[in-house]
Amino acid sequence: MSGSTFNFEFDERAFKKIAQEALDESGRQFQQELGRLQRTHSGQPVDEVKRHVRQAFGRIGVKASESEITDYATAISSGTKIKVQVDRLR
Repeated sequence: MSGSTFNFEFDERAFKKIAQEALDESGRQFQQELGRLQRTHSGQPVDEVKRHVRQAFGRIGVKASESEITDYATAISSGTKIKVQVDRLR
């Protein structure tokens, strides 16, 4: 249509609320995956746990460096409790 206009107003507060909810849900999923890994792989060799950590991260869409995967696998292998904390958006 000729001469049509479209007005768009961005609601930053609503956007942040939706983004925070998505982050919180991702954190819950991440915590569940880590808890499952801790229950099933505590005491296993780090190299074995790393494979499972990679798979779990892939299932929930978390990208991690090899160093981070090793850190998580080491903690899980040793039985160290991991607590996921999601920061608040500002």
